Amino acid sequence: MVCSRKGFPQLKTLLLRGLPNLEEGTVEEGAMPSLVRLGISDCYKLKVFPEGLMFITTLKELEIRWMTRAFKGLLQEDGKDFYKIPHMPSIVFLN
Repeated sequence: MVCSRKGFPQLKTLLLRGLPNLEEGTVEEGAMPSLVRLGISDCYKLKVFPEGLMFITTLKELEIRWMTRAFKGLLQEDGKDFYKIPHMPSIVFLN
C-alpha cells in the first residue's frame, strides 16, 4: 500500500482492518495532511509501522487492535518504531 505525496488531502480517519495480506505500507511525506485518527486491526503480516506516518502532525489518535505481539512491541516506549509516534496524544492497544 502506498500513499503518495499530496494524496488524500481531506482524509480525517483511516481504518486498516482485515487486510491479512498487507505486509508493508509507504506513506510519503505530505500525504494525508488532515489525518486525525488511524486504526490498524487484523493486519497480521504487517511487520513495520510506516515511517511516513511520523510526518503527519495532525494525527492525534492511534488504535492498534488484534495485531501480533511483535507489531505492538514495535510501538511500545522501548520499541524500535516508537520514535515514529511520540507526538500522538492517544495511543490505544486493544485485543
